[in-house]
Amino acid sequence: MKKIVIPLLAALTALPVSAEFIYRTPAGVEVGNSANEESGGQGGSACSNLSVGDQCAINGENVIYAGDFNGESLYMALTNQGETFVAGTYGYTTGATSNDGHANSRTLFDAALMGYGSHNPMNGYANPYLACMNKGSNWYVPSSGELSSAITSLVGAGADGSFPNGYHVTSSESHSNLVVATQGSSGASASIHKYSNFPVRCFAKDQEQKLLGVGPRNNVALIGTNGLTTSSYSVSSNNPSDVPQGAFDGVDMNYNGNDYGYIEGIKNRGFWIPATTSEEWIQVDFGPNKTVNAAGISIKNHWLAMNGVWGHYPKDMTVKVSMDGVNFTDHQTFTNMDRQAVITLNFASPLEARFVRFHFHSNYGDPYLEIGDIEIFE
Repeated sequence: MKKIVIPLLAALTALPVSAEFIYRTPAGVEVGNSANEESGGQGGSACSNLSVGDQCAINGENVIYAGDFNGESLYMALTNQGETFVAGTYGYTTGATSNDGHANSRTLFDAALMGYGSHNPMNGYANPYLACMNKGSNWYVPSSGELSSAITSLVGAGADGSFPNGYHVTSSESHSNLVVATQGSSGASASIHKYSNFPVRCFAKDQEQKLLGVGPRNNVALIGTNGLTTSSYSVSSNNPSDVPQGAFDGVDMNYNGNDYGYIEGIKNRGFWIPATTSEEWIQVDFGPNKTVNAAGISIKNHWLAMNGVWGHYPKDMTVKVSMDGVNFTDHQTFTNMDRQAVITLNFASPLEARFVRFHFHSNYGDPYLEIGDIEIFE
């Protein structure tokens, strides 16, 4: 299918995003309405044995079954979101090029939240990926392939009456400056600038999804959740301005990429800097044992890395576990870790423990080791 580039819009209006829209909630809740998520994806009962154009309920919201794509069912919201959106990350390549809109949405939004590129939600722009993910962990902006397939299926079944003509933003990136938009009447695709305003139609999976990435989504180590308080965290050493819980207050970056945390009044500077750069540790005490599969480490001042300054990044680290807080065993060691704004740690096997410790052996040569935030995922 031939792609065309739509001309730039002459004027763009920055749409404000509410504080709650960017997770600044006192309880540090994850993306999505927790009450809706408790209703769950309906799975095999409400959304099964449907014909294209039939409706079912996901997270308590009616959706349209729009056929299958790459072996998965497509479920589409009945209406567009109530405003137009800009994709954000203009000028930055995120790599969100798969046909999986759920994965693309997470990639694009995480990059926007980290401050990559321009026209991002922290700068006051309404973000389509957050708008959909805010409906629940299984909601997302479709890829261009998914949206095109859905429109083709609905048109073929004569069930496309609820989908307006015109281009809709998707979660498929085609260039550092462009994302793909899909035409509502035909399913044709075109590349649009990431700062152009277009409507979005959210899609949903029929089961809850765990989003492993930045932010408080399914982060079991976030202070204020799972019974965790300031006394749940401890460190080998710290700068007086950088309390242990500052590294567990939620990933939130300003436009320069500094971690300032979600939860006011407990974070101090919202990150952790130990006294030295080697053999330093930080840990969380979950109380009852917790089984987890992955973790994420965000880096303070990641904008330095964008300018080639890597020294403050952690290099080698061991995840340790304990049942009593005294006797620790090594669970997994990570060496020469990626120098990314968010370092993803996928454990080779799940760990089960009351205490989870991140023991840093070295950094990349800077006089300081700087940890913006640590997330732990079930």
